[in-house]
Amino acid sequence: KMASDFEKPNKVHTLFSNEVKSKMWPLPVSELFMIGKASSKKLIDMNYTINIKKGIGELLFGMSVDDVKHLLGEPTEIENIDNGMDEETLVLHYDELGLTLFFEGEPRLLNCIDTDNEETILFGQKVYDMQEKEVAQLMVANNYFAEDIETESWGERRVSFSEANVDFFFEDDELVSIVFGK
Repeated sequence: KMASDFEKPNKVHTLFSNEVKSKMWPLPVSELFMIGKASSKKLIDMNYTINIKKGIGELLFGMSVDDVKHLLGEPTEIENIDNGMDEETLVLHYDELGLTLFFEGEPRLLNCIDTDNEETILFGQKVYDMQEKEVAQLMVANNYFAEDIETESWGERRVSFSEANVDFFFEDDELVSIVFGK
């Protein structure tokens, strides 16, 4: 699909995997397949700076579902998770933004964020460029010391800093997800 837009009309163009970086990376986000105007604006405007116990960018813990939808638009998917004891968690998935948002309580308020967006910034550092040891050092340098390490049943290694209410998930020493709350 992407190669079909390079040269028109009546031309055939190939795009090999070794050409992706040189030919596609310079293109604006709006040129990506399946990215429309609204998603393009969100991707360009979204600030991925985590503020411990506060949120990420303009997304703040305590925001209502409507506030989040006004900011980000309609999610890719919505799901309800029954937590038992008459409690449910509403989950909004924004796949194109690399965000999963969790809402609890009545009214439903944002209380947890899961991000796998590689542009995520923590304490001024792009954390997805870091290995486990470097992430731990970054947290310690910012006065978060209580570190708990556990290997999950699915194989990911979870490094938790309970004081900051943040979990980092690693696979083969590569950061794959950050889950944090207020």
